[in-house]
Amino acid sequence: PAFRMTPVPNQVRPNCTMSMLLRADFENIKDAASAREAANAKKYPFNTGFDLNFCMARQSCTKLIKFGKPCNFHLLYLCPMKKEDLPAEEILRKEDLKVLKIISYDNIVEFVFENISYKRPPIFFYFMFNLITLIILVIFSIYFFNYDLLGTGIFIKSIIAGILAGSIIVIPFHEIFHAVAYRLTGARNIKFGMDLKQMIFYVAADRFLTNRKSLNLVALAPFVMINLAAVTIFYLYPIPTLITGGLCFLLFHNIMCIGDFAMMAYFHMNREKELVTFDIVEDRISYICERIK
Repeated sequence: PAFRMTPVPNQVRPNCTMSMLLRADFENIKDAASAREAANAKKYPFNTGFDLNFCMARQSCTKLIKFGKPCNFHLLYLCPMKKEDLPAEEILRKEDLKVLKIISYDNIVEFVFENISYKRPPIFFYFMFNLITLIILVIFSIYFFNYDLLGTGIFIKSIIAGILAGSIIVIPFHEIFHAVAYRLTGARNIKFGMDLKQMIFYVAADRFLTNRKSLNLVALAPFVMINLAAVTIFYLYPIPTLITGGLCFLLFHNIMCIGDFAMMAYFHMNREKELVTFDIVEDRISYICERIK
């Protein structure tokens, strides 16, 4: 297991291994690897009862330091890291993963454009769906104008409202659907973020391994749910301004889903491999990996 150095606790943590080290040995510890090496080299195992006694002895030793009598030993606790603290290298090792691509959050737009190709089914579907939505919008608009069901001023206002709703107002709802889908796949440490320079908003499940099936669910959740909700509203309330504004809303929202379809396209391009992806949110990095069989 991976380990981290922790201060000596007031009482012994149940899953930690303790070693007594001389001051010189302790000061040579720079990272987890050197900590393990030092602990293995020093044969000072203690059971729980002695651990508690040594905690008390260290407190006494600390008092002696105040009187000019320095203590020459320290206690080293090696504690198993929590899953949410594991570095990427440890996740890769434990899960037998090989990195295929590392995506910085600062370069998401670049990744998206790299994976836009009509030859990939997710992207082909994406463009065809948006094209059909645009055609339907044009057909309804012409129909409403021909039968005087929609004035020019109202039409323009409905289009503007649809653009604003589909590109701005819908954002929190879109991301919430992503988060709900992540929860359904088992993720718990879910983070929301944005990058205004790239004009992107995102949800990430920190250190959670997402396979192809889960990725498709997470990626498609907002697209499917928002389109279904809009079509249901059109059916229940067939009002010309609502239909034109709503279709414009759907068109712009669906265009903004390009990042989700780009990720599905990458997975489809590598469909012969068992791919998983995970994020290290504090490093703003997403890993796409192949599971080594």
